Amino acid sequence: MSIGSVYETAYKGDFNQVKVKIDGNKRLIETPDSNSRLLIHWASLGGNENLVDYLIDTGSLVDPVDDTNSTPLVLAASAGRFEVVRLLVGKGANVNHKTDRHQTALHYASSKGHKELVKFLIDADSNVNTADVLG
Repeated sequence: MSIGSVYETAYKGDFNQVKVKIDGNKRLIETPDSNSRLLIHWASLGGNENLVDYLIDTGSLVDPVDDTNSTPLVLAASAGRFEVVRLLVGKGANVNHKTDRHQTALHYASSKGHKELVKFLIDADSNVNTADVLG
């Protein structure tokens, strides 16, 4: 992510600025940064629920992967972004998707101490028995 980029704008949650840029170039929704992250990855990581919803409604995939095979759900769970996690799951995000290290959103939420997210993900049928590269 470069300073002043549309990705940074999505991370910070400047809905109007991102919308203006997308209105000018619809391909931005599917254009990755240098880490293969899309706008939805950055908006999810930043906890910007309205922007994530807009991006999906405008054509973004719900479960695109970055260069570590992380989805927006994994990033949001890692950052403790409960509302974004709930939105993504409601839009069909795969709660059992595994990163390159075989970690799921549940692994990240658990390791970061996001108890409310852990409960939500378990209730959303996350597999509690999935082993990562550490076992």
